[in-house]
Amino acid sequence: MRIWVLGGGAIGLLYAAKLRASGADVMLLTRTREQAAKIAASGIEVCDEKGSWNIPCVSIAVDDLTQPGELGEEAPEWILLTVKQYGITERMLAWLNSLGQASPRMKLLAMQNGLGHLERLAAHLPPERLYAAVVSEGALRTGPASVQHTGSGVTKIGAAAPDGEGEMQRRRTLRDLQKVLQNAGFESILSKQLIDDLWHKLIINSVINPLTALLGIPNGELIEHQSLLTVMRQLMEEARTVAARSGAQTDDSIWESILEVCRRTASNRSSMLQDLEAGRPTELRWINGAVVEAARRCGLSVPTHETILQLVQAKERIR
Repeated sequence: MRIWVLGGGAIGLLYAAKLRASGADVMLLTRTREQAAKIAASGIEVCDEKGSWNIPCVSIAVDDLTQPGELGEEAPEWILLTVKQYGITERMLAWLNSLGQASPRMKLLAMQNGLGHLERLAAHLPPERLYAAVVSEGALRTGPASVQHTGSGVTKIGAAAPDGEGEMQRRRTLRDLQKVLQNAGFESILSKQLIDDLWHKLIINSVINPLTALLGIPNGELIEHQSLLTVMRQLMEEARTVAARSGAQTDDSIWESILEVCRRTASNRSSMLQDLEAGRPTELRWINGAVVEAARRCGLSVPTHETILQLVQAKERIR
């Protein structure tokens, strides 16, 4: 199985490295030639609580890739799309469309946080080619060719459009990918309710990420202050109401899940906080912004999310 990992951020580096270490046929596609050259020359360094090791990995910048129509047998069977939401540009969508037309066997696994990406991708890929993942691995990019694995999690995978014609074939396709992921050390689960899973993670992210970004604190500090717990619960309850109105089911234990994430990742700095500190765009638009937009479509009011959205947007502008 030939796999391309598209995106050289923390998740892309982690999955490319571990898949390659397991013997999978993997190539990492990066945005810049500089990153690709460094990885091609020295591999990917992965660090965790057990130590660190270096994994050789083929890497190339997307702009240097052979045109989709000329790939032939070199085309991938799977693309793991690991760029952040704002990295899914119109140019990338057009490239994926061309690759899909030239490579009948190509399938894509979208691994983004938030909502909105599947609809954009579905406009360029047929349903039998489009799959999604909900990822809870902890990863921190420490350099262009190095990543720290800060915590093991679960990778839930499923079809973006799970119902309808071809469902059984899509399940068989996913089982093949699941085996490859598990062989690389990723706990992988096939999900029949991926939209529910996406909303579940969205709610957790919409509570933890913006507050840590605004306050500049690690995840664990959120639950040390009663005033913050009050705001966190308000954010959760608003988002759950929107999820239910949007047709998603969320578990009653989600509040405990939020607290557990804060405890388990107490020293972690959320991705939104890291983005702000590094001067990068954040995924706010696809997290809290997605809650606000879905609420508007449903005729609901989410004042806490609207306030948080405005505050983080202001911080992005004045940093």
